[in-house]
Amino acid sequence: MSDGSKKQKKIKTVGDKWATFESIRFGQVSQPYYVLLSPEEYLLANPVAYTPDSKVYADWLTCGIDAFEKLIDGKVDLSEIECGKEVVAENIQPVAWSFSANSLGNNEYEIILNGNIEDGWHTYSTTLPMSDEGPLGSWITFEESDNYELIDGIIEENAHSYFDETWQMDIVDFAGEAIFKQKVKVLTADEFTLKGNINFMVCKDGACLPPEDAPFEITITP
Repeated sequence: MSDGSKKQKKIKTVGDKWATFESIRFGQVSQPYYVLLSPEEYLLANPVAYTPDSKVYADWLTCGIDAFEKLIDGKVDLSEIECGKEVVAENIQPVAWSFSANSLGNNEYEIILNGNIEDGWHTYSTTLPMSDEGPLGSWITFEESDNYELIDGIIEENAHSYFDETWQMDIVDFAGEAIFKQKVKVLTADEFTLKGNINFMVCKDGACLPPEDAPFEITITP
């Protein structure tokens, strides 16, 4: 984080555990995703996702097995393994969020959630239906408070609708920038902090990172 603190993520299931491991160590979350590692965590072959070509997969396995056998026999140093390289941990953060509020007058405010998305990545609409296949839609919640009430629903800007050939389903997503807006009615004359959270998923070329939470706090001064 910008203040030097570390962001923590709750691991609720075995699937969360390995999906998070894959995203942090390799920057991918695809199913399946094949990795061959030495005991010292050097790659014996470059990681690959699923391929229907059995020869390509067999060649990949052979490369990794040959590297491992040479390593065990002491015939090659780790740094000399042709197919692989040392695993370097990397925390992938394709979306940078900012949060703000604009006064609309008459004690009404517009809460704005703005996501700046790296090239090639996509995040998804709150209107995307829940499904066992495909990406998960964003989920925005606001902490209940006597200081305000929500007006109508969330408005989205810069969303794109299309049929995705990879997922074989209709998708509503954001590329480059995601904008979510929610109107609220302020019920107090005192300054207060509006709190909430957006849970979102990002994908790139059919590979998705596990959903993440981006909590927010916005000071409202009537």
